Amino acid sequence: MRANLPGLVQRPSARHCSPPSFKRRHDPLSRPTHAHDSQMAPFTKHNANFFLLPFLCAVAWLLLFLVTLSAPIAKSIYLAQVNINLDINTGKDAGPFHIPGVSVATVQESLRFGVFGYCSSGVHANELGVFNQDQPAECSPKHLGYKFDSEVLKILHLDKIAGDISETIRFGLSTHIVATVLAFVTLLLSLAAPWVSHWLYDVVTAICASLASLFAMIAFAFAAAFANSANKILGAVDSLSVKKGNGVWMDLVAWLLLFLASVVTVRVWWQKRKEDRARRASSDGPLMRQTSKV
Repeated sequence: MRANLPGLVQRPSARHCSPPSFKRRHDPLSRPTHAHDSQMAPFTKHNANFFLLPFLCAVAWLLLFLVTLSAPIAKSIYLAQVNINLDINTGKDAGPFHIPGVSVATVQESLRFGVFGYCSSGVHANELGVFNQDQPAECSPKHLGYKFDSEVLKILHLDKIAGDISETIRFGLSTHIVATVLAFVTLLLSLAAPWVSHWLYDVVTAICASLASLFAMIAFAFAAAFANSANKILGAVDSLSVKKGNGVWMDLVAWLLLFLASVVTVRVWWQKRKEDRARRASSDGPLMRQTSKV
C-alpha cells in the first residue's frame, strides 16, 4: 500500500478529467439571432416608423375624404365662398328674378362651393325696408363640377368664360378623388408593412405615397387657385366678395402629411437595402476565406 504523504496532493486521473463548461450568460440587451429575424421588416425594428407612417396616412386620408365630401354633401366644408350683395332688376322683364310690384331689389346671398357642387345660404331680397322676401337655402345637384343658370352667369359676369373653365374646374376637382384613393391605398400598405419583408413591397409603398402626395399638392394648388381666380374676377364687382374656404387649408395639411409619409417610406426602403447588403457581405465573408485557404 502507498502511504499518503502529507503536503502532497493527488492529481486526478485523466479519465476523471473533463473540460470546463462555459455557459453563455444571457444579455437582455443582446439582439436575438433567430432564423426568421432577418426576414422582419424594418417597420417592426423601429417603432417610430411602425406608428408614424400609418398615423400620417390616416390623418391625411381623413382630411382629403372630408374635403371630397364637401358642399353640397357636407355643407360646413367648402373650397370657396362667394358673398353677393347687389341690386338687381326685378321688373316684368327680369325673367326668373321678377318680383310683382318691385322694380329694383337688393339681394343678399352666399354661395359655398365644394367638390360635387355648391350650396346657397338662401336669398334675402328687400327694397329700402319696404319689401322683404326670403328664399330657403338649397344646393345644386350632386355631380363633379358646377352648372349655373344662364341668368346667374350674366349677373356674375361669367357668361363668356363659363364654357372655357368648366373642363379645368372638373379636372381640378377630380384630383381630390384621386388623392383620397391613393392616400387610402398607402394607408393599407403601411398597415400591412410589418408582416411583409420583401424590399419590393417597400418600393410599392413609397411609390403610392409619392403619388398621393403629388395629387394632394395638385388638389391644394387648384383649390387655392380657384379661390384666388374667383376673387380676381368677381372682386372687380363692388357687390361681390370671395374668400377661401376651410377645405383649402385641409388640403394643405393633407399634402404636407403625405409628403412626410413619402419621405418615411423612402427612408425605410433605403435602410432596408443597406441592411440587406450588409447581411449578404457578412454571410459571404467566411465563405471567401475558406475558399482562399483551399
